[in-house]
Amino acid sequence: MNKWKQVVMLVLLTSILFVACCLSLAETMPDQAMPEEIMGASDEHLSPVDPAETTGPGLKDLLPAVDSRSLKGLTYTALGKGYFEVSGTEESYVNFDLFTSKTSLPQGVLPGHSYYLSFTTDDIRFCARVYCYDGQGNVKRLASTITSTEFTLPEDTVGIIVRVYSYAVRECQGAQFSIAVYDMDEYKSKVALSLNGIPVELPSGAIAVPTAGENLLPETDGRTIQGLTFTKLERGHFVVNGSESTFVNFDLYSNKDVLPDGVVAGGNYFLRYFTDNGVFAARVYWYDAQGKETRLLETTNSIEFSLPEEAVGMVIRIYCWNVVDCRNVHFEVALFDLAKDCTKAKAYRWLPRPMLTIIDDDGRVGFMTDLLPIIEELNSPITSANTTMRTELREVTDRYLQAKKDYQEGKISKEELDSTKKEFDRIRKFLGVTSESEDFGLRYMSWNEIVLCQSRGAEIVSHTYAHRIADGNGSTPETQIQYEYQLSKNALAAHGIYSETVVYNNGAGWNGTVREAAAKVFKFGIDCPSQDLNSGIPGHDVNYVTGDPHRIIRYNAMTDFDGMNGEKMKAFLYSLATGKTGWAVWMIHTSDPAWNHEKAEIIRDCIVYAQEIGLPVVTVWYGTTEYFDTSYPQLGIYR
Repeated sequence: MNKWKQVVMLVLLTSILFVACCLSLAETMPDQAMPEEIMGASDEHLSPVDPAETTGPGLKDLLPAVDSRSLKGLTYTALGKGYFEVSGTEESYVNFDLFTSKTSLPQGVLPGHSYYLSFTTDDIRFCARVYCYDGQGNVKRLASTITSTEFTLPEDTVGIIVRVYSYAVRECQGAQFSIAVYDMDEYKSKVALSLNGIPVELPSGAIAVPTAGENLLPETDGRTIQGLTFTKLERGHFVVNGSESTFVNFDLYSNKDVLPDGVVAGGNYFLRYFTDNGVFAARVYWYDAQGKETRLLETTNSIEFSLPEEAVGMVIRIYCWNVVDCRNVHFEVALFDLAKDCTKAKAYRWLPRPMLTIIDDDGRVGFMTDLLPIIEELNSPITSANTTMRTELREVTDRYLQAKKDYQEGKISKEELDSTKKEFDRIRKFLGVTSESEDFGLRYMSWNEIVLCQSRGAEIVSHTYAHRIADGNGSTPETQIQYEYQLSKNALAAHGIYSETVVYNNGAGWNGTVREAAAKVFKFGIDCPSQDLNSGIPGHDVNYVTGDPHRIIRYNAMTDFDGMNGEKMKAFLYSLATGKTGWAVWMIHTSDPAWNHEKAEIIRDCIVYAQEIGLPVVTVWYGTTEYFDTSYPQLGIYR
């Protein structure tokens, strides 16, 4: 009997130890990942990395080349380095690893460094994931995304997995994805700071503004004074809107008996001040022990000053007089001790300069025939916003027309002709084109023509996938909107066009759901000129740094200037050029029935005039980088 008890106890102890081991192993698994998901990591590279292999505008893809393979019913066919098509059926999940090793990293990948995971797919059931291993074999998931993202490897990383993960795909026919890993510094320098792959030189003296800790002025909140609203953007930086007819004193500091912390009587100081409207001036007053007030200075620029030995209190104020109509006026004010290093404080950046961008919507052939010659003649960019499914209709229309010709010449069978027509009808009906004529598809540029335009100086951005997102009625779910935006971005990327901007169709950008979906795919969104009565934001206006990067507004150049009156357009450009800041975006349509060669000449004359008065005509990318994108060094005027 005792013998049987010993056997039972031994079995129980063994079971307890087994469960404990399983729990210990589970703690090392990725978040919300099944144990099988991380299986397959080995100590061997899948294939060697070719350091000479590059992707995009001179970027080195740090992932090794991976061949086609079949996994759990799905066949991954390599179409190029990091570019695959997937077909088949699977029931659970699939891990398609581009690199997997517990004890080594791809060539060029280092612990502690940051990288850019470039991932695009036309089927959001596929996502990209990155895991890292430390020296003890512990695994951690760093990224899981259906779009591109950044990640940083921990300092103790010794191994890594880069994979495309899919779950319950079941039926899959022709899904595509592309994946690459770039060094983050190289990505910023060659992609983020380039215009369609053309490097942009940063101006010398591009120095970051000093940290808030060096500023001796206390925090000041925004407020409304006599009809003017001062809105705080960041410490010491305000935007002003409203109207007043006398004067306003906006005090950053005011105390008759006490000086700000760090400020002493007899000290020397640097008042950093800039504004885009000279009506707003900075003033400094000081008080003696008897309470007498003396104005020390008034300026619209930065200035050095000495505080008298008798000073016991002071006022630092923004003063303005008779501001009739104030819209988005900016100023920044800060105070620094000259006894300390003020190099950074004196090297501030002025607000972005005025500029103009011209966008032709829809991707019609008219862009290539009427606007591309202007781009090449004047060496000035014009942007084409392309609806990618309409480009696909052009492609299939060309194939259908060729098939009809080949059938008439006896080169193909009736079945082959019918197959091509079926494809043509499918895309035509998807786009809501009721006519069976080929004319509609022929109105749009082909992919080869779009790429040609880009190579000759045009900028290409997205104008949605199918030009059918709801314009504010909320009838399209956000997930569907996001999916269609991702399809558009992927289609452009598949042809070497990397766009971080979507131009909304039919004023859809006034719908908050649409903007939220766009923000998950694109960095920026540009709307049609329209008026949302509930927003309080005009549909026709200049953009400022305080604007919403997914609600960039523009003018309709074909209607806002009395039907493209050239003189009125030039008057607008002069007003813009002589202002301190503001980015104007013009919308034109070569697809409009009113468009003709004469209107193309008006656009040409406006660009020539802008060049003569020193107003930059820039790409969407340049404008968004100047006005909205704070993640990269700015390209503006440094003064």
